[in-house]
Amino acid sequence: MSRTAAKENVGLTYNSVDLRAHLNSVSMEDVVEVIESMTFASTAIEKGAGAPSFKISVGGPWSKTLHQAVAPDTLTPPTTLRTLVYYVGPSGSRVTRTWTGSATVGAFISNYKIDATDPKGDIVWTGTLELSGLPVES
Repeated sequence: MSRTAAKENVGLTYNSVDLRAHLNSVSMEDVVEVIESMTFASTAIEKGAGAPSFKISVGGPWSKTLHQAVAPDTLTPPTTLRTLVYYVGPSGSRVTRTWTGSATVGAFISNYKIDATDPKGDIVWTGTLELSGLPVES
């Protein structure tokens, strides 16, 4: 199996804003809820699969452009969720997931943090893109 470098092979668009220039960390998490049940006849806890959920942890160099793209949604969370497009992999073997914004499907940002704790270092940011509904994958 060949190695795939992250550089130039990861992309993220939030509410039509390309965030690649503001990212140096992207981590997508797919979770299937675990449903546990037990009855008086059970010999152990029984587990089953529940609904899937998704979130993307992001971070990178902070800028006013980035702030203007995400901060308004932290001050006033959107009632219509934002469209989010995430891709990973090189052209020709790329996986793209798209959540098209609506009242029930799409993205919003949570845990937005601006970090300037290192006086000699850069101002950086982190956040979590919470995703609602199922994506279209291509």
